[in-house]
Amino acid sequence: GKEVVREALGEGFGAPAPTTQISQTSAPVLQPPKAKTSSNLSYLDYLDSDQVSQVNDLVDMVGTKGIRAAIAQAKNADAFVLDAFHDALVDKLHTELKERGII
Repeated sequence: GKEVVREALGEGFGAPAPTTQISQTSAPVLQPPKAKTSSNLSYLDYLDSDQVSQVNDLVDMVGTKGIRAAIAQAKNADAFVLDAFHDALVDKLHTELKERGII
């Protein structure tokens, strides 16, 4: 399931994507960075608070302006933000599609 969503979004980051709106959530997708104590760190653990805010704003934009606008904005961000946005969308969109019974 997630791999299909990841591939579809991956194509969207390089080519025109369909206008898709996903529901808004009140909770941010990513949380501000915490103390790095685990040996299982991912690149997301190295995002600073500003980058986390940028990703959450981009995810919110998907729900308000559509995925095309959010991807266009994300392409202007740094590589960490762009990659984190893509990963957040994969997780969020996959959950949304499962909730709707589409996958």
